Amino acid sequence: MGLGGSRFAGWGIALIRIVMGVMLIYSGLQKFTAMSGAVGFFGMIQMPVPDVLAPIIATGEVLGGLLLVLGLGMRYVPFWFIAMFIVTTLVVKLPREAPIFGYDAARIDMMLLIGNVMLLLEGAGAFALDTYLARRRTEAEVSTQAARA
Repeated sequence: MGLGGSRFAGWGIALIRIVMGVMLIYSGLQKFTAMSGAVGFFGMIQMPVPDVLAPIIATGEVLGGLLLVLGLGMRYVPFWFIAMFIVTTLVVKLPREAPIFGYDAARIDMMLLIGNVMLLLEGAGAFALDTYLARRRTEAEVSTQAARA
């Protein structure tokens, strides 16, 4: 792990990953509970096929957020969120006027964008299923090689 070799870097990454995951799960669930409002909003900002995109985005937020909390799929999940937050930041929020849009509305999206870039570059941090599964695979490979020798 990079970050200057700090022994607590993995804990900090895990904390950021888990908080981002919870935020995204909540956001996705809000869209599901008010899907007609989400579809209407997507239509208002002129997203193509809002009745198709709104459920896809909501599902991606809930499932992707859950994967972030678990620390599973960190080589893949951040790509979804990086693409999503590039669009929400640069296409939806920054070019439009406050109070609904603009810089104030885009700040959280920018942080989530950069947080996912960090996960892509540095990995899931501590308490991640990816780390646990990788460790188990390595142990199984070592055991298999030892048995062959």
